[in-house]
Amino acid sequence: MRTIQITIQVPDGVDVKVSQGGQQQRAPQGGGNSDFTPRPDPEYPPQACEVCGNDWRLIKAGFSKTKKNPDGTAKRFNAFYVCATDGCDGKPNYEAEPDGDALPF
Repeated sequence: MRTIQITIQVPDGVDVKVSQGGQQQRAPQGGGNSDFTPRPDPEYPPQACEVCGNDWRLIKAGFSKTKKNPDGTAKRFNAFYVCATDGCDGKPNYEAEPDGDALPF
């Protein structure tokens, strides 16, 4: 048996079901987090961190370890970038002009 990778773009608000071996599997739901709107991963920021000058690290979408919904389930969050330097609180500025020397990878 060979394994292949398939990438599918799904519009926001669409419920994804995966059939594997005749069993229906559902993507995990965020419990009572009805105000959550899934979004695609953000683009890599156009410039390095304005505070320390270092690169960014992507935090993948998931469930919070500390924040809870009113029903006690973990809150969901979308992916976002943070500064890769420990202790730096710099946040991406997506309105800045791209740095001509920086490569986005």
